[in-house]
Amino acid sequence: MRFFDNLTDWVGKIVSFACPLIMVIVLFEILVRQVFAGGTIWANDLTAMLFGAYSMLAGVYAFKNRAHVKVDLLTTRLGPRTNAVLDLFTSVFFFAFCYVIVWHGGITAWESFINREYLVTQWAPPLYPYKILIAFSGVLILIQGVLKFIRDVRIVAGREKEREWIRSSLH
Repeated sequence: MRFFDNLTDWVGKIVSFACPLIMVIVLFEILVRQVFAGGTIWANDLTAMLFGAYSMLAGVYAFKNRAHVKVDLLTTRLGPRTNAVLDLFTSVFFFAFCYVIVWHGGITAWESFINREYLVTQWAPPLYPYKILIAFSGVLILIQGVLKFIRDVRIVAGREKEREWIRSSLH
């Protein structure tokens, strides 16, 4: 469990550099367009691809650290055990989402790789690394979902307290 938690933390730290990089690229494009009356053929495509990668991988990191925005009007009034039971029931939807991302994303990534798919723009960067990243992100979030499922089962069984899980997941 700790290996995958550490892997997710490492990926989250690496991907955190995407936002400043995106900002620099956008500022560069603005400078080139406004000051030099030119433009680049790559800035828009690259920022879109970087932001997509950032969103997918940061989403895994946020899921692991329970940092997603959620409406918890009901769940704040319930105990850790009841919350874990609710999470176990709703995990069906999560795993269905993971199935779509991993299976269909994997098929799409494989086909894109085999065909050496490129983005249909003037710059025409390869698209298959991006599609492979979608499937990889799906695998990472699936692993984190399985770990959360195991932790929820342990909470329901009385083997793990929610506070211990939160503390261990934040370090």
